[in-house]
Amino acid sequence: MESLARVGSENILLSMLTDEMRADPYPLYERWQSAAELYDSGLGVWFVLGHREASALLRRPDVVVDYRDSEPYRAFLTDGAEPPGFGDLPLLIRIDPPEHGRIRGLVRQAFTPRRVEGLRHRAAELVTAALDRIEAAGEADLVAELARPLPITIIADLLAVPRSDVGQLSAWSDWVVRTLDPLPLRGETLNEKINEAMGELLEYLRALIDERRRSTGDDLVTALAAASHEGDRLSDDELLGVLLLLFVAGHANVTALIACGTVALASRPAELAALRTCDDAGARLAVDELLRFDSPVQMTQRTTIEDVDVGGVTIPANQIVVLMVAAANRDPKVFERPRELDLLRQPNPHLSFGGGIHHCLGALLTHVETEVAFPLLARRFSTIEVGDTVLRSTLVARSYESLHVRVSP
Repeated sequence: MESLARVGSENILLSMLTDEMRADPYPLYERWQSAAELYDSGLGVWFVLGHREASALLRRPDVVVDYRDSEPYRAFLTDGAEPPGFGDLPLLIRIDPPEHGRIRGLVRQAFTPRRVEGLRHRAAELVTAALDRIEAAGEADLVAELARPLPITIIADLLAVPRSDVGQLSAWSDWVVRTLDPLPLRGETLNEKINEAMGELLEYLRALIDERRRSTGDDLVTALAAASHEGDRLSDDELLGVLLLLFVAGHANVTALIACGTVALASRPAELAALRTCDDAGARLAVDELLRFDSPVQMTQRTTIEDVDVGGVTIPANQIVVLMVAAANRDPKVFERPRELDLLRQPNPHLSFGGGIHHCLGALLTHVETEVAFPLLARRFSTIEVGDTVLRSTLVARSYESLHVRVSP
């Protein structure tokens, strides 16, 4: 296998910053992937497009999530820039073993499958109420009515915070998710707004943690604060990192999946009709396929800590490796008819939740909410017509700011 810096006259790194990439990245992924599975930018950043290569790298112990020793990051700081992202806050998405296993083990004591599965009835209530409003009007912004309020309300319920705080929490979360994009793409004004929202959300969560440390409730924050193993507990900063990640991933991913999935289903009436009669197993397959077809997280990042061989190509140590999840999810070497939406697709080894020890801790929560939402949406409306849309300007998280739909029962 060879690595490329260009596809024909096209520079992949520059193409990723274009409006074409944000509007519909899949033709670009397909073109690049047909030329090579691996791309060396020459700037210490590598892009992996193939499914087998990305899947393997997600599971290698010599490819880590902490990027702070990488050459591109050190060069960035040498230029006098402030550290990007979440500062020194301990987040599972950038902590490696052994600390990763310790924190994740404590989190799983509280964030249990039973607790998550128990949210299905509440999700059905919220979705049904939203669909009632949409049906009564005959049209709506699906993001504003359903895709955004559903996950943030579920999170608020998990944390047992006042319903009156949901709107503010949603607004903060919408800004904070933009930290997933590379810092140079954001601009000074946007970064100021992100930092302001981040500071206010962290202040809110710190106060919540302090309150729940002294309580005996049954909410997730209290359970996380009480989780222990051989006397070890989550520190306040570790607990803060877990809650922040819940907002960034748990809110943004579900919003994006519902919005992008509805767009895909609206133009495919046969698939929409199939959802109306699906059972629980069918709903799980459908959600996995919608995750594969238009992944909410388009890419994820790793760092090599030693030279790594990928199909005969050596990626040197201390390089940033960008795994193009959305491209891998349409790799024709792994998926038959990758451009087609097939809600019964089996097997479906999509990488939308990552892989290995960093497989998304909130994957089940995403499934629970959307396994409820999509069948109810399909059963309520025989047709869904997509009108005006506004895509989010983010690169890593693919979603919609607004999605106007007209519906018929």
